[in-house]
Amino acid sequence: MKSPAGKKEPDPEDFESVHIPIFVEGKKNCVVYHKNEQMQQQVYSTCSAPSCEGKHMHVTKDRNCFQIFHSREYHKKNNSVLY
Repeated sequence: MKSPAGKKEPDPEDFESVHIPIFVEGKKNCVVYHKNEQMQQQVYSTCSAPSCEGKHMHVTKDRNCFQIFHSREYHKKNNSVLY
């Protein structure tokens, strides 16, 4: 389908995403911060995807553990991804 400007409009299916940051009532430790820093840091942000259920992670201007957690590098066996 073409837009009035003649450009192809994106398919709505291209925008469906399962991994979306959400904010919940209860705080839990950030999984990335805990793994990398061996410290506890409780946050309200988590991921909406069923595969991420129960995993909280920072989503702020200064610390984006959500992005780190959803990278291939983070999940490699001998991970050393830091902030």
